[in-house]
Amino acid sequence: MKNNNESTSGIAGARTSHFTIKYKAYGNQPPPPSVKKRPSQHIREALDPPLAQRDGVIRPKPCIVNKHNFAEQRHQIVSSIPEDEPLFQPFPPEVVFTGYHAFKKYTTVLQLRNNDKVVRRVQLLSEDPLLTVELLQSGDQAVYSEIGSSKVACGMEVSYTIAFVPESDGDYMSELLAVTDREKFVIPVRCVGLKPMVDVPDEIIFPPTPAKCSYKKNVMIHNVGKKKAVFRLRTSEFFRVSPPTHNLDPGEFFQCCVYFFPRRVCTYEGELEVTFKENGDQLVSRLIGAGTELNVGLSTGVIAASTTYIRRTSHVTFQVFNNSSSLAYFLWPKYVHCLKTTFIKVIKRGFESCGHL
Repeated sequence: MKNNNESTSGIAGARTSHFTIKYKAYGNQPPPPSVKKRPSQHIREALDPPLAQRDGVIRPKPCIVNKHNFAEQRHQIVSSIPEDEPLFQPFPPEVVFTGYHAFKKYTTVLQLRNNDKVVRRVQLLSEDPLLTVELLQSGDQAVYSEIGSSKVACGMEVSYTIAFVPESDGDYMSELLAVTDREKFVIPVRCVGLKPMVDVPDEIIFPPTPAKCSYKKNVMIHNVGKKKAVFRLRTSEFFRVSPPTHNLDPGEFFQCCVYFFPRRVCTYEGELEVTFKENGDQLVSRLIGAGTELNVGLSTGVIAASTTYIRRTSHVTFQVFNNSSSLAYFLWPKYVHCLKTTFIKVIKRGFESCGHL
């Protein structure tokens, strides 16, 4: 009877690809992905982690950790495979387990193909107690020796069952060791556990905001994962978020306030960073805003006083208008050199009265 806790390849736990070229030439290792990701990209990769064997992705070359001395093995035949490549090519090139739970068993199949033109011997080992390797009995593709290794004909492959029994639902990295007639190379094992996932807009666009004023926008954050999310929010200059930290249980929503403070008439771009406390992963939303001028001015551009006698006074009437929807502060300084300092103090008092500073 099959164990209820066991999951087979392609059903749960293990990742395989049905639409890919199984074996293809090696290429240069692709550059590592960026640490900061868009929220939609983080959710997409958490639900469907990228695989190294997908078409369009450069096939990474296995890392050779040791080479045997052929001078001590006179029976060995010169190989047609370059020395920087192993005699056997693994498929998949990286063993991946996802969506697992603690103390349950998950399995997948790993295959090794003999790329040489002669019969070669191979053995797959695991030094990790959480990973076990079992040789799959097949037809006439391999001849099994007494020590557990396999003699594989040229162009043929041998299959192994890789079993993984995690002790927690967190991420885990390990490797398998393949021993051939010429070298030892490792096959990486990547286990992606349950991750906190929050849904945040990739872009937050603010409407045109008058310079030296502020605009508040409410942003909804949703925990779409199956794990509690503990995260911290931070913005770049000219933006602010409140509150900066929060905890979200699976399925919960949370509303935060993002403020925009333009200081001059220009376009502003910033970032809203979401940093998870558990693993340090960062998500980045783009913040876009523009500072504009207030429709504030005087009813006339030139104020000309009429001619009057000495020790007499004259006056001119004009209007200060504000056709915008924002409160505008102004003053009449007695001396021009005091204009900047006095105006900054008035503006600061105005922001403090509104609760923005």
